[in-house]
Parts: sequence; C-alpha cells; structure tokens
Amino acid sequence: MHAVMGLASLENCAVAISCRDEFIGWTQSAMNASIKSGQLSPLEAYQKLISYLNEGIDSIDYSDLCEATDIQNPSSSVIEKLNSIAVEADNQRKNMIVGNNDDLLEENPEVEGDIARSEQSVQLLFRHKRAEQLAKNLASLIVLRQVITRPNFTSEWEEIGEEEAVGTAIRVALTVQKSKHIGTSMLELNVCGAVPPYNEILGGKLVALLATSPQVIHDYKERYGGRRSEIASKLKGSDICRPADLVYIGTTSLYSIGSSQYNRLKIPHEAIDAKMDIKWEKLGYTTGYGTLHISKATTLCLKEAMGDNNKINHVFGEGPSPKMRLLAASIRDLLESAHDDTKEFTKHAMSRIVYGAKIACNTSMYMLGFDESPDFYTDIDNYSEGTEKIIKFWQERWLAHRINYLPIFD
Repeated sequence: MHAVMGLASLENCAVAISCRDEFIGWTQSAMNASIKSGQLSPLEAYQKLISYLNEGIDSIDYSDLCEATDIQNPSSSVIEKLNSIAVEADNQRKNMIVGNNDDLLEENPEVEGDIARSEQSVQLLFRHKRAEQLAKNLASLIVLRQVITRPNFTSEWEEIGEEEAVGTAIRVALTVQKSKHIGTSMLELNVCGAVPPYNEILGGKLVALLATSPQVIHDYKERYGGRRSEIASKLKGSDICRPADLVYIGTTSLYSIGSSQYNRLKIPHEAIDAKMDIKWEKLGYTTGYGTLHISKATTLCLKEAMGDNNKINHVFGEGPSPKMRLLAASIRDLLESAHDDTKEFTKHAMSRIVYGAKIACNTSMYMLGFDESPDFYTDIDNYSEGTEKIIKFWQERWLAHRINYLPIFD
C-alpha cells in the first residue's frame, strides 16, 4: 500500500536531435574537436569512420543485390545498379499500397490474400532499404578511402572535410554508427513528474534522479537483453541481437524558458560512492518541427485530397510518424512538386530545451565504438543498494529542507 509519489515513462529516443548527437560525438564538428584536442589523429578518426561503414555493409544481406566482388571492390556502376534496385522496389511497393487500403494496416488481416500482400510489401520495403543503404555506404567508403591516401591529408584534413562529397561520406558513416545505439543504448523520458501533493516536496526531482538509477539500467537489460532486433535482422537476413546496455537518458522540457526540475540536477559521486557525478545537462534546443499542431480534421482533409494517390501506411519499418509522411506527401501532391516543400508546414516554432544524462563513465567512447562495453557509474549487480543511495541523497538534499518550508502545507 505504498503511495504513488511520481510517474516516469521511458521510450525510444528521437533519431534526429542535433545537440544531443554533438554531445555524444556523432557529428562532424564533434569529430573535428576530438582531432584538434589531440584525442585522435586525423588518420585514426577517418579509419574509424571507414570501420563504421565496413560494419554497416556487413550488416546488410546483399546476396540478391550484387556479388561479393562488388562489395570488395565497389565502383560507381555497382552503386548505380543498387540505386536502380532501390527505386524499382520502392515503386513496386507503392503500387501495392494505393488509396486508403486498411487491410495492409491491420496486424492480423482475416483474408489470406491480404496477409500475402502485406508480407510482400514488407519484403519490398526492406529490399529497398537494403539496396539504398548499401549504395550509400559503398559510395561513402570509396570517398573516405581516397581521402586518406591524399598526400596533403594530414596537414589539410579540416579543409578536405569541408568538401561536399567528403562531408556527406562522414555523415553517412556516423549515421551507421548511431543506428547501432539509437534503439538499444539510450532512452528518452517522455513522462517525468510528481503526483500531487508530492510535487510540493520536489518529488519530481526524485523521479528524474531515479530515471538514471542502477535499478533502471538493470531492469532495461533484464527486459530487452538478448531480444531480436527486428529491423536489423530483416536487413541482415538473419537474427541480430544487440546488447541492451543503457548508457544515456535524455528528455526535453515542456517549454523553452527552462525547467526547474532538471536545472542543476546533479548527484555528486561521493554522495553515492559512484565513479562519476550523475547530472542532467542542458544540451541545447529542439528546432520546433513536428506535427502536434496538425489537427485530426486537417489530417483527414489531406488524406481525402490525396485520394487514390495516398500510399502512406503503418507497416513496421516504413519510417517514423505516418502523420509526418502523410503531411509531406500530401503537400507535395497539392503543390504538384517533386521537392520537399513541407518544412514550413511542419514548423510549429515551439522549441524545447534538450537535457541529457550520461550514466556510464565511457558513454561517448562506447557509443563511438572505441570501447567494447560500458563502464557504468556504479555496480549494476547490486542495483537495489545503489538505488537506495540515490533516494537517501534526495531525502537529505531536498526533502529535509523542503518540509521546513511552512507554505507547502497550505
């Protein structure tokens, strides 16, 4: 019969948060900073990028796309062929999904023919993904291999990195590495707060601290460790199980003006006998894009306007936010444009503060692939004791002072 003091919910992180990626090291500017600081040499950094691409290529089943020799010695003709396969598979899939075909959206269609069509649609989707990603990875690999052989590479690496082709190759390589961890090593707090009246004793801070606790790290690993990664397995054509080692927790504020719940929220390492301080850090701001301002009525109007051209579905692996994809496709259709003219339509201008907390001593080095395993800030096996220490710290740091503040009792 314990009282519920607060609520927390954890979900997968958004893929594109630039200030978070900079914080972790998944950006070209972060890589450049590591080179300038002497942490990496230019050659070491670019060789690491090449290793990302090689690993990404190895994670794709290309048996029905090209030959092994094409992978070992990639050329522009191989890349052109892969891009053609990707376009063809995408067109075939879209032709299967015409209009508001709800059969393909159901998890358990009743008609056998619909099940076959749904499975075929997924197969075409991943054929498209495999060919497209393989083409990007091979094209980037060619560029970076050529870069490190330039005679002036060591002295002019920064200027070389500003070339369009090189910059694109770097971003592709970093995206390959990010894709390994975005769904397995990091989570986002989408609900975090105290239930009245515990908000008066700063229970929200307790919930935010407990989100970084060894209990959460342990439970996440227990629940998801050893599970099959659906998308990675479909790309590889065999079962892929990735580690469920949680090393980063992120969240965003409700508003852009600040958050008293996360500002300066920190657990000193000596307070809980940890290897490092645990702190919520302000990383930057979201850019204010999304679909929260697009009403249900508007969405229905856009679907109706597209008519038989509506090919948006909820098939797993299709991509994030069907609503966003519907908005983009319908605006392109209405404007009769082949380009993405939807950016301004998806801008709601409600920017939010991005916060992040590293919960391993080597969070960045682990997610950049330099370290094979995480070095957590405390003993995860003894997670109950570690979590109790966090609770005790909150009691001494905030609760003990707050209960002497008489106005809260009113």
